Amino acid sequence: MEYRRKTKSGQWLWLHSIGQVVEWDKYGVSIRVVGVHVDITKRKQAEIKLIESEKRLRLSQAAGGIGSWEYGYVSNTSICSSNVALQLKFPWAAEDPTWDDVFAAIYPEDHDAVNQCIEKHITEGTKLDVEYRITDTEGNKISGRKNATFCAGF
Repeated sequence: MEYRRKTKSGQWLWLHSIGQVVEWDKYGVSIRVVGVHVDITKRKQAEIKLIESEKRLRLSQAAGGIGSWEYGYVSNTSICSSNVALQLKFPWAAEDPTWDDVFAAIYPEDHDAVNQCIEKHITEGTKLDVEYRITDTEGNKISGRKNATFCAGF
């Protein structure tokens, strides 16, 4: 269980506590409990900062009419910000899209250029920078630019 506790000096700490009863009396009432309390204040403060930073990122992306999208070549999964789906209407913003979903939205005339750029980036380490067109979820043509860095593991 995680909770906050005020110390004698007036400072608030976040604690994580875990324990269990290890001995009972003849009536079934617990008489011995073993457990641990861990100060997780720094971790909770970092979590709060991360949440606040995420809120600022979402606000700035919404204000700028932009979004972010990541694709994991190894795992064949992608993650995109909510405004990619809402504002830009990208078809691969659906839940758990794969590369096939993304590639299907790219204009067929742009497939070769996209594939060549990705292949060169992976095999030669060149900059991944390619312009292409997609069809959004309403059938409109959108020009896009992919400018990214490949990193293994996702």
